[in-house]
Amino acid sequence: MTGKRPLSLPFDIWIQIAHDIPPLDLEDLLSVNSAFFHLAMEQRYRQISFAYLGRKMMRLLWRLKDPYVAKRVRILHMHPHFIKELMEADSFPNASDSLFSLFAKHKKLLTFRPTKSHPRKRVYTLDQVVLTLINVLSGLPNLCEYHIAWVSPSLPSLPAFLTTPFLYSPITRLSLEMTLENLETLHPVPCLGKLKELDLFLRPGHMLDGTGYDMILAHTLAPFVATIANLDSLSLRLFKPLDISPLFSSLPVLPKLHTLSITIPLTAPHLGDPDAFADFLNAHTHTLRHLSLRASNLSFGVIDARLANWMQTAFYAVRVESLKVLEMGVGLIPTESVRLVVGRFLHAERLVLTGRLLTLAEVVEVLDTVGPGLKRLRIGPVVLSPQMVDVFAVCIPELERLELVVTHVVPWDEDGVIPRYEAESEYAQDESQVTRFFEEMRRRQYDDWALRTLEFVNGRGRCSFEKELRELWHGCVPRLRQIII
Repeated sequence: MTGKRPLSLPFDIWIQIAHDIPPLDLEDLLSVNSAFFHLAMEQRYRQISFAYLGRKMMRLLWRLKDPYVAKRVRILHMHPHFIKELMEADSFPNASDSLFSLFAKHKKLLTFRPTKSHPRKRVYTLDQVVLTLINVLSGLPNLCEYHIAWVSPSLPSLPAFLTTPFLYSPITRLSLEMTLENLETLHPVPCLGKLKELDLFLRPGHMLDGTGYDMILAHTLAPFVATIANLDSLSLRLFKPLDISPLFSSLPVLPKLHTLSITIPLTAPHLGDPDAFADFLNAHTHTLRHLSLRASNLSFGVIDARLANWMQTAFYAVRVESLKVLEMGVGLIPTESVRLVVGRFLHAERLVLTGRLLTLAEVVEVLDTVGPGLKRLRIGPVVLSPQMVDVFAVCIPELERLELVVTHVVPWDEDGVIPRYEAESEYAQDESQVTRFFEEMRRRQYDDWALRTLEFVNGRGRCSFEKELRELWHGCVPRLRQIII
């Protein structure tokens, strides 16, 4: 490399170098050379956000008028909470054509300080701001991910600039965090032909009764989703428990849907009629490949013990034989429900069970229901014992990849045996326990276990006995080829 200029390096090398530089530091390297200039500009403008209408936002808008800058935008976050207030202010009979008085009132002056090129302060009207947004958002040729968070009071119609990117950008992923009331203005949205991923985070605005929300779900949201012809990934979360069964009942078969992520509220009514959810799953029995489930309690309501009953009804009659990947965030889901769901998808080749500490008894109970085709398992956190390793080897002998999130190791797993810590640290486990764990494991040999890859994730930090662990596993599992720690 001696005597070569920096630019003689292949650009891929510069990308690798940039991966090791903190993002904010990378932005400070604009002037080093043209490679760093390009990478720093990509970092600075790859993801942008419009949330607060002020000088910073207007500077960004004016900067994005430059096509050289606009082409770098890949991800856009839009928080249009300011629009309703500005529209109302602009319609006041005594309001001037400019919004100077409005911004002064809220101490959000939409002006620039005088400069040599702009000796006077500039004040923008609402129409100018909206036209500027439309102009800028129509010139983002590489925008592929669009996030809209709109939970403020609803408007009579959708602001035009919110739909502009759909007309001019190749958007493949759309995320909507909206009240159901605002969803009424959503349909129809043009040019969704390239959209493949839809992430919905819904909440009621408490302005309608149950019938009103049913109408929005069935006659606004369902038709909107149905118009996305190439939709292959759908994610649905609720801020509060809500009966969304009208949505499931009104959706047609989505012919390309292969990934579904559902967050179930912990409190009643959960997702509403469990039969409607089951019917939706069964309708996609030939296309669905990846299902992700978890429970949430965002509303901090009273935990409803009937969640297990809801899941029993919802999954009892489910038959999705095409499913290959099942992910469950088991933090708030009862073990009996986890066992039920795992048992419904016997053709799954990959299983993920994470979210809370799982005991040996729970691991045994769940793994007893897995299908014979399981090839990859990620589970944890767990306190690893020789008995738990025995369970993995016996219950899933054809497993090829095991990813373990381990907090501690213990020499045996019985009631009353818990990890002990060194006096000076709450994370460093007592060395005698680790030593006895190794002694117990060295007595074991798993000749019939098909395991070829083991990923060992220390849930408490960096593993302090990495070398010994590698030697141990290679000795116990003859077919093992790769250990990742």
